[in-house]
Amino acid sequence: MFDLSLANTKVIDGFITSYNNLNPVEKYFFPKEIKRLIKQYTAAENKIYGALHLINSIINSSSNYSCINNFKTSSLYKTCQLLKSNQLLSDEAILIILNHTLPQRLFSAVRILDEHDLFKNENERQKNFFAVAQHQTAPDRVCRALIILDNNHLLNNTYRRAVAQHPTDPTSVALALKKMTLLGLLNGVEAETNLEVVAKHPDPASIILGIDMLDASDTEIQDKFNIITHSKAIFAAAVSLQDLRKEKIPLTGIKELLIESEIPGKIITQVIEHQRNVELNPNKFFSIKNSTHENNNLLNFTNVDAKVVL
Repeated sequence: MFDLSLANTKVIDGFITSYNNLNPVEKYFFPKEIKRLIKQYTAAENKIYGALHLINSIINSSSNYSCINNFKTSSLYKTCQLLKSNQLLSDEAILIILNHTLPQRLFSAVRILDEHDLFKNENERQKNFFAVAQHQTAPDRVCRALIILDNNHLLNNTYRRAVAQHPTDPTSVALALKKMTLLGLLNGVEAETNLEVVAKHPDPASIILGIDMLDASDTEIQDKFNIITHSKAIFAAAVSLQDLRKEKIPLTGIKELLIESEIPGKIITQVIEHQRNVELNPNKFFSIKNSTHENNNLLNFTNVDAKVVL
């Protein structure tokens, strides 16, 4: 069920007000069909379908009246006209446009898609339009996301849907997917899970900073990606993981601690110190035990008779 958005209601009402201000002679010669549809729209309870018929009539009209000419400068009309030039205009498309809360940003997004040839492929253009137009808060960001995917040969139904479904930052989702592809994180058994984690993450831009610190040759890259994407302190966790790799210390036993901690650097510092103590005292064994304090999850190191492999 579509509703006419407030922004587009103002555009339609402005057109009708401009029509009402025409002089009697202009009104007499005004196109009868548009005149009839204005009355129909004004009397209708559900305005969006009245607006749909009105727009269809105006698009097909060549009449030269000030109210029509002014209406043709609106983002609402220009978006419809741009779709028509790309064989994309339909009643469904117009209803989606009329429903959109940000018609100026929608027009900008549709125009940029057109400029980047994302309406040229007959099988893809409608999907690209719907991905952008159905995003009520950031259609322009979905547009940029689609361009990023297309430029990197990643524009397919799965990735299109992933970026379009993010409520605030589709562009960062696309950038993350680009980087994850190069790291091999979108291949193999974990590919679907990795995609979903990024697509649903509240702050995908922060994930990008962490991904940039990963190395495709790292045998622990999947575990490190999991830590980064689930961490309470993403960038700090990524930096800490680099320190861990420099010391050639594996992640065994500390993955959950790094995810839960708000100060992962402190955990890594303690782990590194522990490892150095083991190397300096080969006959003395240590274990790592998770200890919950009032403000932070930290590591306690105690002497025991068992060895925990780090």
